[in-house]
Amino acid sequence: MIGASQELDRAGEVLNQFDQHYEAACAALQEELAKGRAAA
Repeated sequence: MIGASQELDRAGEVLNQFDQHYEAACAALQEELAKGRAAA
């Protein structure tokens, strides 16, 4: 991990990637939940 090796120069980039993946995961989860509600 970058923190363990104290290489924090890429921390902003890693955080940005995490944020993008988090948003995509939330959107996918919302879609799945909507499908479940529509089927009920």
